[in-house]
Amino acid sequence: MRMNLLSAAMRRIGHTIEKNTVAKAKITADATVRLLVERTPVDTTEAVSNWQLTINSPADRVNPPFVPGKGGSTATASRLIATTTALSVLEGYTRSDQEIFITNPAPYISELNDGKSNQAPAGFIEEAINEGQKASSAIRLLRRGLF
Repeated sequence: MRMNLLSAAMRRIGHTIEKNTVAKAKITADATVRLLVERTPVDTTEAVSNWQLTINSPADRVNPPFVPGKGGSTATASRLIATTTALSVLEGYTRSDQEIFITNPAPYISELNDGKSNQAPAGFIEEAINEGQKASSAIRLLRRGLF
């Protein structure tokens, strides 16, 4: 009888850890992709249109601008599509053994992150990742005092 109780408790703990791990990863990815899309410098919207969230393998295809423009004229529309597209893929993340990738294969994204544009400081990508991780810091995989 005691082994059955222990076994049931361990299954509940495993389920709780799995559920909280998935929630933590989704909140982190959601916040990170929103920050990256919002902070990416925009001219033609090619760079912002290339923030891609994928599961289990990184994106390697460069997208054309979602809504082509000049001088940031279509930034709002392209940002909305980039965010919506990424978050719709995130809905498919359901197990902690899956990997979430947020990539940008635009050929000049590194230059933008190095500060080439005055629209964003150097290191805006790392800053967004750090802030995205903070968004899920309140989620605990297991609550204290369980054992």
